[in-house]
Amino acid sequence: MESFTIKAKFLSPKGFFSRLWKRDHYGTITLQPDNKMTMTGYDKVYAALDVGGFYAQFEGDGVEYLNVQMNEDGEEVYRFAVYREDAYKFFAWLIRQEVCHFGLNMLREDEDAFREHLEGPVMKQLREWQLEDDKRIRRPADDLFWDGVDEKLRQWIIADCAIVHMANGVEIQELGGMPASDPMGREYGRQIMRDSWEINSRPELIETIMDMAGQNLLWQLQRTIQNAGWGYLAGYLTLRETLNVILTTGKRLQNVTRSWEDFGKAYLRSYSTYMGDTGEDYEQREQAFKQLLMAEDSPYRKVPFDMELCKSW
Repeated sequence: MESFTIKAKFLSPKGFFSRLWKRDHYGTITLQPDNKMTMTGYDKVYAALDVGGFYAQFEGDGVEYLNVQMNEDGEEVYRFAVYREDAYKFFAWLIRQEVCHFGLNMLREDEDAFREHLEGPVMKQLREWQLEDDKRIRRPADDLFWDGVDEKLRQWIIADCAIVHMANGVEIQELGGMPASDPMGREYGRQIMRDSWEINSRPELIETIMDMAGQNLLWQLQRTIQNAGWGYLAGYLTLRETLNVILTTGKRLQNVTRSWEDFGKAYLRSYSTYMGDTGEDYEQREQAFKQLLMAEDSPYRKVPFDMELCKSW
């Protein structure tokens, strides 16, 4: 996605007397792929999370305009409106920058009316940008799909990644935590690669995996498997490449621990040690592990940790 510009109507501040000082005026907003937003008449460079709220005027099945509130230090500073196609592009850009906040939470969880009127056009825009991404990524062709992978191997991968996916509140049955066919899933994978690993390309991911996969520490082996899944979701790896990484790394992981219970305990110890974190993120993982040990339908009960991992693709 390249930088692009949309038209906007900048609105006068709220309150009766404010109208005496500043009236509505039209201008433009430039949105950049690296989470920078600049606007006519404002020197400050804003980011996606500076957007504090919305009011949407719906029209038929779509949106006539979005009234956007901008915040600084938690206080509203001004508002602007973007119309129709520009509104969809603006919201799609927000999801590209902060997929959990604007996509998974606001669009799909908090705002039913938003989802009804925005999701179709916004997902269409995301797909267009992702097709542009694919031309730059230039990964090999691959006709393999997740549903076509051997069932037992899929269940082993699901179990291996379940702690992290449960802690993150995503779908544990999907490689990477979300369906690869969902444009929101692609953005979720991209954001984890970008924000957690500073990975923004296929070569960067491959280099990271090669550096990590040769180690024998459970912590690094598990993160290699997790990164392969997120890399597939982000569009950086094909499914065959991802499974090759998981198969090789999974066999090495089976040499350093012997059961799902031992694996989970070692993972939590490693998380606390390497991340230096026993706060909320750790507690979410600890709770997820406890649920996985206790639940009758747990992925841990579907296949043994030490099952033979075989290539079937």
